[in-house]
Amino acid sequence: MEKPTVIISTELSSKRENVFKAVNNDIDLVNAINLFKENLKNNNIEVWEQKDNILVTENGYYLAVYPENINPA
Repeated sequence: MEKPTVIISTELSSKRENVFKAVNNDIDLVNAINLFKENLKNNNIEVWEQKDNILVTENGYYLAVYPENINPA
């Protein structure tokens, strides 16, 4: 059964090494970010790189995560 996921984003000015601490090759997270990537492409948003559940795009970083793993700032 597929677990609920959310897509979060952060600006390109965020430190790459901090963003990539959240990399996860969980199949549900990868599937979620792949669906989101198609939406971005359909809206002419350039995707520069993907690492498992993380996208690097012209608009910033996008991450697929589980809601329970979000830590409020």
